[in-house]
Amino acid sequence: MKIIRKSNFDHEDHRGDQHVVAQRLSVRQAEAVARALNDLEHENSDDFYQAVSDDYVLPPAWGP
Repeated sequence: MKIIRKSNFDHEDHRGDQHVVAQRLSVRQAEAVARALNDLEHENSDDFYQAVSDDYVLPPAWGP
């Protein structure tokens, strides 16, 4: 499993919508870390974190 950062508001800027934060975690570890990272944010934060499978492919980077 890996953890990705996703835009809470579908921002398409220089950061891109999604970015890998951590990888090679067990399912339990990935879900716990994503939950902990989300607990540090509030519902109107720019980003949120999600645990996804190792074969999850990030969408292509945003470009102007």
